[in-house]
Order: sequence, then C-alpha cells, then structure tokens
Amino acid sequence: MLTIGQFSKVCCVSVKTLRHYHRIGLLPPAQVDPWTGYRYYDESHIPAMLLIQRLKGYGFSLAEIREMLRPDQPPQRRMDALRAQRDQLLQRMEQLRLTLAELEQHLLSFERTGDMMDYQNRYQVALEQAQDMPILSLRRKMAISDFDRYYARLWERAARDKVDLTGVILSIYHDESFDRQCTDIELALGVGDPGQASGTLPGGLTAVTLHTGPYAGLSDAYGAITRWLPQNNLTMAGAPYEIYLKSR
Repeated sequence: MLTIGQFSKVCCVSVKTLRHYHRIGLLPPAQVDPWTGYRYYDESHIPAMLLIQRLKGYGFSLAEIREMLRPDQPPQRRMDALRAQRDQLLQRMEQLRLTLAELEQHLLSFERTGDMMDYQNRYQVALEQAQDMPILSLRRKMAISDFDRYYARLWERAARDKVDLTGVILSIYHDESFDRQCTDIELALGVGDPGQASGTLPGGLTAVTLHTGPYAGLSDAYGAITRWLPQNNLTMAGAPYEIYLKSR
C-alpha cells in the first residue's frame, strides 16, 4: 500500500488533487483509515491515475473523464468520446492556424503604415442592384457553432425533394443585436426553380464588401459597411446577410 504522499510522488500529481479526485468519485483510494482519515492507494491505481492525467491533457473535463471511466461504460462509448475530442482539437488547430495567419497580416499592415488599425481599411464597399433570390431556408434561434448542423438539414431536405440548387450558400441575421450563442438566424441555399423555394431574399440596392479569412473576423467587414453608409448618405433598410464564396 502507498500513502497518499507516496502515490502523489509516483504519479506526479499533488496531494490536493488526489483528495479532490476522491471527493468527486473519480479516483477513490483503496483504503481510508477510519481513525486518522489517511488515504492509502495500491499499485493497481497507478494505470488509472496515468490515464486520467492523459485524458486531462486531451482537454476532457473531470466530469467527462469520470463518465468515461465508469465500469459499466461500453468500450464503443469511450472510443466515440476520444474520436469526438480528436475532431474538436483538429478544429481548434485549424482555427489557430487561421488566427495566426490573420495576426501575421495585421503585423505586416502595422509595420507598413505605423497605424495599428490600418487593417480595417482593406475593405472596398460598393453598391450593387441585387435581384430577388428564391431560397430554401431554415430559421432558428441558434449559436454560430450550430451552422454546420442546420446546413446539413437543409442539404438533406434539398436532396430528398430534388431541389434545383444554384450553389449559393447564405445566412440572414434578423435580430437587432448579435449574440454568438443565441441569435435569430436564417440559413439558406439559393434555388434555381422559384416553385421549389420556401421563400425569397428580397433584392434591391445593396452595399457589399468581400471578407477573406476566418469567420471571427467578419465584424471588420460589418464595421466597414456601417461606417461607409452614412458617409454616402445611406441607411440600412433590411436584415444584413452573408453569402459564402467558400465553404466554412
């Protein structure tokens, strides 16, 4: 048997952490002295402790690890959890790659002009006469992270009903304010046959600009258009929308 201090040294984890793991039922000791309250561990606890540390390194929460390590948890559920975490890490890596590329461009702009906000001047805003666009759409209160899931529903619906799609992918923002976690958004696909559409995106005189880069930087484009409108004696008359030229 190992004392909590000995076990702490073997597994390179603090005594405080081991006590916490015991309290939450993640790693109970082999024995607790009823008189002193001292915790004792045996060698069979070492693999479990090392696995917990590794899963923490992968980004799992303690609650998720406790659920994963339940004795009645089937191996497939554990495998699914690991694969899902891998996919999340890959998404974060891609987001970090895009953010780093954006930071490099920011630095280049700053070094060239001496103005830390000069990068905001890269947007060219123009007026275009947009035509009415038949769309197949889905409107919900949703988080930005829900886009992929709801677009998948739209594509499934279009395939099931054999809808003639034009390839246009867009989103329309109906709320007056913006909340990344819960906003009234209408996701839509352009439709070639108006008879197959569920609605229409109204045309009209439209202020447009092009944003290149990660979704997180779209606020720069909105800022450019919002500044440009009063400079040209114009006001916004409808819900803003985004057309994606490249898949998210």
